[in-house]
This record gives sequence, C-alpha cells and structure tokens, in this order.
Amino acid sequence: TYFWGGRSSCKRSFLIKYGVFNPAFSFGCEDIEIGYRLSKYDLSVVYNKQGQSKMIRPICFDDFCRWLIKQGRSQYHLITLHTYSVLYDLAKIREAEEHWDNIKHIFQAKVRSAAQLEKIAQMKERHDFWFDELTRRLLYQSYWWAFKACKIKGIMEAKELQQSGYGLNPRSREREITGQQT
Repeated sequence: TYFWGGRSSCKRSFLIKYGVFNPAFSFGCEDIEIGYRLSKYDLSVVYNKQGQSKMIRPICFDDFCRWLIKQGRSQYHLITLHTYSVLYDLAKIREAEEHWDNIKHIFQAKVRSAAQLEKIAQMKERHDFWFDELTRRLLYQSYWWAFKACKIKGIMEAKELQQSGYGLNPRSREREITGQQT
C-alpha cells in the first residue's frame, strides 16, 4: 500500500515484465493498484529518509476537495478490481457506507463553512491580525470534516454509478443520453 507514484520508482524491466499502470484509473489509486499487483512478484518497498518530493503547483481548498472526491471514486474502483480485504480496508468503503447517510444532507453547508473559515484565516494572515487558537482549531476541524466527507462522497458516487450500470465514468451516461459514440 506504500507504492505511491510521485514518491516511488522501480526498474523499468520489472514493470515491463509484470505490468504497468492500469489505464482504467484516470486519477488516484493507480499507484496503489500497481503496487498491489506487483507485490505478487516480490516487489519490495524500501523507505528512503533522504528522498524528497516537492509539489510545485499551489492547490486551493476547492481544488483539494475536488481531488478528494476523485480519490474516493478511485478507491471504490480499486476494490471492484481486487477483493483483497486489506485493499477494502485501505479504501475505507465500509466507513463511507456507514457515514454517508448521516452526512449527505449537511455536506454542502459544512464544506462551504470550511471554505469560509479558510477565507477568514487568510484575511487575518494577510492583514497581520493575530491568528487566535479558536480560529485555528475551528479551521482544522472544518478541514478534517470536509476532506473526509469529500472522499466519502466520491466513494458513494462511484458506488452509485456502478450500481446504475455506468461504471466510474460519468461521461458514459452522458454519451448514452446524447447518443454520442465513444
């Protein structure tokens, strides 16, 4: 589960011999999925404390929420390909199914609230106002809730798409409705 694409490497010959990234994953979990498949061929992950990875693009709250929804969709797709219980637990599918009914009715309001708290914090920082402990704690709690809820939303969207027969690609339904060819 620790073969994360932006932070991993392996021999090209090993990939050619045992498999490359699954093109069914357009975003998220493609690295975990290939790591799982390659583990059957004695892939071993070695941690290097000196290794560094740098993100060179800024990411805003809304972008991160969209990223997490996509990540949730990919997590669901991962367990549809592999029934191994460790992957099921890693993808947190049971947790998503248990929590979605309780949070779906407040999802939009809570995410919007977290975004507004972030704007307040940014404004305080921009104008050199003291960033008090209460604001910091509320912001972090809001982030935690919103980010977890976005991933759960993505998992449940993927599950609903699959149950409706459209898989994980919402465009497949759009093409069916409009009569477009793939």
